[in-house]
Amino acid sequence: MRRLLSCLLASVVALLLGTSAAPACINDSEAVTHEQQFKENYLRPKEFKSNYLQQPAPSSAPGSTPRDVALSGVGVALLAGAVVVGLRVAGRR
Repeated sequence: MRRLLSCLLASVVALLLGTSAAPACINDSEAVTHEQQFKENYLRPKEFKSNYLQQPAPSSAPGSTPRDVALSGVGVALLAGAVVVGLRVAGRR
């Protein structure tokens, strides 16, 4: 049981150390521009216009960089390893 808990703790610590802070918190420098756009679009009455078709489609989902995918894979591998170790220890008892 002690080994299972230590493996789970090690995998959680490794996962937390490997992940970075949320990109939304880091890239918060655009707040002034967004506030100005909000005031122009919502606080001043205008006629309704939709910009839905004028916006280009994003090339990929936000946050799906190769680094993020690799970190997710490492987390899944650590979790799978902890489950295997836990099942082996439980099977020996």
